[in-house]
Amino acid sequence: MRTTIAVALTLAAFVSSAYAAGALRPSQALAYRGQLALIEGTADIQSDTSRINVKLTGSDNSHFTAFIPAANKDKFPDLDTYNGKTVDVSGVVYFESSGPTIMITRPNQIRLASP
Repeated sequence: MRTTIAVALTLAAFVSSAYAAGALRPSQALAYRGQLALIEGTADIQSDTSRINVKLTGSDNSHFTAFIPAANKDKFPDLDTYNGKTVDVSGVVYFESSGPTIMITRPNQIRLASP
């Protein structure tokens, strides 16, 4: 139980520090591979059977795709409210065949961007 609490607090601190550091454009994401980052862009939510893609388009017209595994979709009942809005996505950036990505598993990893 103590280990679970410690891990949760550590993850919360990482997410908070990502927000404090400021948002990156999608084109900057690859430079942060293996690191915690906050990526900002206009969201386009797309679902398939294995995951929900949160495609972000940056102010410089660059693109980035974060995703929510299908097993976690019930944690995000209001996800469609982000569609077409500028959002911030936080997490560790890693590389898939399609490019850099962040796996979103907790609701606090996605939020509306501050104006």
